[in-house]
Amino acid sequence: MKSEFAQDHSIADSPSHSSMSPWLRFLIDPVTRTFDFRTVFWFVLSLAFSAVYASRALRQAFGSAYVLQDDWRHHVFWMLRYVDHESFPRDLIADYFQSLAPGGYALLYRGAASVGIEPYLFGKLLPMALGLITTGLCFAVSMQLLRVPAAGFAGALMLNQSLWMRNGLVSGTPRAFISPLFLGFMFFLLRGSLLPTLAMIALMGLFFPSIAFIAVGAVLLRVVHWEKMRPRLSRELPDYVACAAALVVAAIVLLPYALNTSGFGPVVTAAEARLMPEFLPKGRMVVFRQDFWSYWFTGNHTGMFTSGVLAPIRCALGSCFRSCLSSGAAFR
Repeated sequence: MKSEFAQDHSIADSPSHSSMSPWLRFLIDPVTRTFDFRTVFWFVLSLAFSAVYASRALRQAFGSAYVLQDDWRHHVFWMLRYVDHESFPRDLIADYFQSLAPGGYALLYRGAASVGIEPYLFGKLLPMALGLITTGLCFAVSMQLLRVPAAGFAGALMLNQSLWMRNGLVSGTPRAFISPLFLGFMFFLLRGSLLPTLAMIALMGLFFPSIAFIAVGAVLLRVVHWEKMRPRLSRELPDYVACAAALVVAAIVLLPYALNTSGFGPVVTAAEARLMPEFLPKGRMVVFRQDFWSYWFTGNHTGMFTSGVLAPIRCALGSCFRSCLSSGAAFR
């Protein structure tokens, strides 16, 4: 069986390939070197588009000294205590949201404050940095799946379009770290780099603990292989070592959250929440829906996609584009 690179060379040397236009080859040909000119070109172009999106957000953020992102009312305002320890004295609301802040997230803002960058300024600059990191990691993950730089650019562009239209990345709050951390995890997992993969799981637990469970689940799925349309357990010892290590790291990072006792009482149970109008239809944070499709697929807070009607279509178009590029590179 030919290796991937050998197949790429055989495609490049085929008569049908030589008759293709240079522009088409520039778009759909797979690369065989890491620092190929096309890889650098599409990577830089991806970062440029991310910077354009970020510049528009920065223009709005710095349009006035009184422009603040909505979620800062919960997750950033109390960080003025890092600048002035007398801020919000005996304020139960500030105490409550400070108690909810993940350790890594709070430490990052505290570190910025210690070098003279006040939290509101840092929160406005952070999304641009996270956007560039996310774009680079998205491009790298795409190249791991399909060595066509144009496909990496398309994936990064669609991801930027999605991220900058929503409040997650631009908020500079814990959920702003979901995309860069998960993409970093996927990149190292695809490369088979165990220690960096474990480091990403640890960072997830420090910045947005709930996605650490998804990452551990992805590692556990690696022990299941498919042969002739049937699942079987892996016979490779490193797969089980990776699973055990991921479970240990996640347990170490997440255990403090499980043992931490809050002075504000327990979280409401599901049975209690079903009686509260905030979580019912027309409430502020709708969780309990009657419709199966919206609950599992399109509903905010519960579904796999956003409630926007174009989100599933964008995903489908992205899959079709990737399939077309893959077919064009492999079928002559």
